[in-house]
Amino acid sequence: MKTELLRADHITKSYNRIRVLNHTSFHIFTGEILAIIGENGAGKSTLVKILIGETSADSGRIYYKGQLLTAVNSAKLASMGIGVVHQKPLLVPFLTIMENIYVIRRTGPGEIFIDRRKYIRQTQELLKNFQLDFSPLTKVSRLSFAQQRMIEILKAISIHPQLLILDEPAHPFSEQDFQLFQNILLKLKQMGTSVLLITHNIDEVMSLADRVVVLRDGSTVFNKKAGQFLKSTLLQVLLAGPPSSTYTSPLRCEDQEVLRVEHLAAGKVLKDITFSLKKGEVLGITGLSGSGKSTLLYTLFGLERVKHGEIFIHDKKCSISSPRDAIRQGLGLIVENRFENGLIMHMTTASNLMLCSLNRISRWGFVLPHLESYLVNYLTEKLGISPPSPYLTVDHLSGGNQQKVLLAKSLAAKPSILLMDQPTSAIDMTSKKELYLTISQIAKEGTSIILVSNELHEVCEICNRVLVINNGRIDENLSRQPH
Repeated sequence: MKTELLRADHITKSYNRIRVLNHTSFHIFTGEILAIIGENGAGKSTLVKILIGETSADSGRIYYKGQLLTAVNSAKLASMGIGVVHQKPLLVPFLTIMENIYVIRRTGPGEIFIDRRKYIRQTQELLKNFQLDFSPLTKVSRLSFAQQRMIEILKAISIHPQLLILDEPAHPFSEQDFQLFQNILLKLKQMGTSVLLITHNIDEVMSLADRVVVLRDGSTVFNKKAGQFLKSTLLQVLLAGPPSSTYTSPLRCEDQEVLRVEHLAAGKVLKDITFSLKKGEVLGITGLSGSGKSTLLYTLFGLERVKHGEIFIHDKKCSISSPRDAIRQGLGLIVENRFENGLIMHMTTASNLMLCSLNRISRWGFVLPHLESYLVNYLTEKLGISPPSPYLTVDHLSGGNQQKVLLAKSLAAKPSILLMDQPTSAIDMTSKKELYLTISQIAKEGTSIILVSNELHEVCEICNRVLVINNGRIDENLSRQPH
């Protein structure tokens, strides 16, 4: 019979008199994969922060191995056998995989000199055990966002945890990345490790979890073993009612060409890319990890050097060598990793919104408060950012609302072409639906959009056309007829 490893009893937490967690309770057994699922704003992130000691509960208790858990920090958690993978990336980009996993957390007491051979060997064994084909000496900055998430998971595993807490670990994963992630969790389960999986993704839950807890408005509203419910039942519990249609039909776009790319080569993977984009068109780009789809966006935005080929915007040949050049040409970019490259998390919503549009709200080098206030309020209302307080720091917003701020920041600069890299990553179904409707509205207003996504069904449903990139080349160019 499995023993109880961790229990949370009646956890309550409020911020500014707003109840975020309302007597939330759950438990996890040894060797069990427990998924805690909920929409953005359900209280998942706050619960994780309480579990790992980043904030304290107003009331309630947490027990680990039968003992009351109090005053924890990362070092104490590691010593107790609890590994954590945060939603926000914490790797050091300029260090190697080995240095990130072992050296910056030197475990030997009194260790002054680093035994690099030992750590390289341990990293090689760890990578091999979990079927990850990387060199220990590869710098993290050279890895994709999804690959970095894998390394963060390995870093947490390297302490041989009895409990592994994963906060939205799989949100940038393609299908093959997810299969590898699934294999890692199944191997941990076989080793007797308990996994607490915090997610908004119902497919992750159905594939991985032994038991599922649903949070809604800070309360535990569902707690059942896998096999005791259908996916449709879980959807209804999650959304407090039957799910509505998520997608929108593609709109008719104009014949006017706004962007043409001819024989473009860039980065390490892009080779001979040729395509065009029309006014008001939503062009989807998909492909396997490493195919070059994100590199294409970053090249268009001046973050990757063009080796050869030509870019035409509104029939004019352009040389884009920096983001400043791209913005001047009317391009905007929504990056995949909003934590590291998209938003300044400790700054307010208002400050983030104005980062790309200071020229619209300033005169003679001074920001005019009335222009700033008007634009911030307009964008907050247009995108439905909640709560609508522009002076709340972004790190206090849910993932879906952070993504809305990221989109609004780019829209503030009035781009004619919007580049979107995995825009629905780490947001729930309701937020996805809102984002799809926003994309359709933006396109209807005449903005052209290039949307990169790992989710094939997503680009097929909301885009006018879909390009499939394979090994740096366009394999397919598929069109959909607007309804």
